[in-house]
Amino acid sequence: MNSLKQILEELNLDHPINLFKNNNEFYQIEYALQWKDRKSKNSEWTIYKFELLSGNASGFVESIGWKEYINTVDSLNNIGISQDMIMFGDLHSKSDSTRLGLQKSSINNDIKNK
Repeated sequence: MNSLKQILEELNLDHPINLFKNNNEFYQIEYALQWKDRKSKNSEWTIYKFELLSGNASGFVESIGWKEYINTVDSLNNIGISQDMIMFGDLHSKSDSTRLGLQKSSINNDIKNK
């Protein structure tokens, strides 16, 4: 990850930059997950990749449904992109779990069985 000093030195105000702060440490998120239909179990989804210096986002990988998402996360993990590196890509809210037909134990098993 880039240091805050490096980011500020290369900052271009003509493009968005996404910085997040956690425990007084700034960081950037390179990937984010979007479910297309928040009410469908078999929703399409896209993982976007952000250019760290410009903030521009582009579709990185997309598919349909929870199982395919878990399979994709497994594949990405093999190339060094873990699920916790994807904004909104980790454990789901209660409403998402209900929509996807998941129980808390099945989510934990999916993650453990990666």
